[in-house]
Amino acid sequence: MSEPTTTWRRRPGRGWLAGAATLVVIVVAVATTLVFTLGREDSSPSTPAETVSAFLRAVADDDGAAALALMTEPSSREFLTSDALARAHAAAAITDVFARELGSGESSGGSTTPVAPTPPPGSRTAGESADVGAEFRIGGHPVRTTYRTVRDGRRWLVDDGLAAVELASSTIPGLSLQGRPVAGIGTAYVFPGRLVWGSSNRYLAVTDSTDVTGGAAAPTRADPGVTLGDAGNAAVDSALHTYLDRCANSTQADASTDRPGCVQRLYRSAEVSSVRWRAPSGLHDLVRELDPATPTSVSVFGGVTWRAHYTATYGGETTAEVDQPMNGAVDLDAQPVPTYSSAG
Repeated sequence: MSEPTTTWRRRPGRGWLAGAATLVVIVVAVATTLVFTLGREDSSPSTPAETVSAFLRAVADDDGAAALALMTEPSSREFLTSDALARAHAAAAITDVFARELGSGESSGGSTTPVAPTPPPGSRTAGESADVGAEFRIGGHPVRTTYRTVRDGRRWLVDDGLAAVELASSTIPGLSLQGRPVAGIGTAYVFPGRLVWGSSNRYLAVTDSTDVTGGAAAPTRADPGVTLGDAGNAAVDSALHTYLDRCANSTQADASTDRPGCVQRLYRSAEVSSVRWRAPSGLHDLVRELDPATPTSVSVFGGVTWRAHYTATYGGETTAEVDQPMNGAVDLDAQPVPTYSSAG
């Protein structure tokens, strides 16, 4: 009877197991990298229309770096920041972006001549250009323009995505555009969207609702207006009340007698120093206008009603209402606070 046969097998060593585990990790890492890389390449714009669409979406997302990466080198980057985009976005968001490549002779508004077939992306040559019609909304308002794209190796770039804003000299103190000062700048280049103006003077609000698209649109000539902001109206109110309260301290029928610069007069015979004035409470009938040459000077004119309690020269104590015109100006640059001065 034969003895049982024993088969001996060598158990895997710890080194072999570690090597196998390392190999698996490497394979997974390589596969992940390939998937990520291929996915990223697939998501990159590969046609003129995709490039314009990606550019406008980057602008809409306040991503200045991404928008610049899809453009040819701009003439200036001073106004091309994410902060500038955020300011424009806060005023008027860009939405509903649509872009399509245009055939030969076609405009973004439709075909004007027989359209030549658009060659497939793979047949393009270096230095070639293509026009792309784009439609989108700025603050809900529909706009339409045409962008020129140029081929740069394997990618397309937007060649005229910026809007040129021509700047003229302005009397508005510390004028800024998209949050950047414009002093000494002849032309500002900005992303598509709403122009947002400002002033270094906290009492003033710069008004303008101009939207720009770039592309085939002509340069925009800046024409911002200026008005009193909330702080400016409050400062004018305070200056007027301070002036009227000082004048109310007069005890004379002609307030200028003991309060120089005050103009209210009783127009009645009264005992000397017997008048007690009560300042007007309502200032809503007064008109306020900024001086175009000096916006920090606010003209104020209109009528107010004073009340006076006095001792009449003949007849004893009495009370009267006096309608009095006002004509003067508030100096917003006055220190420490804005002041009102009567023109007489």
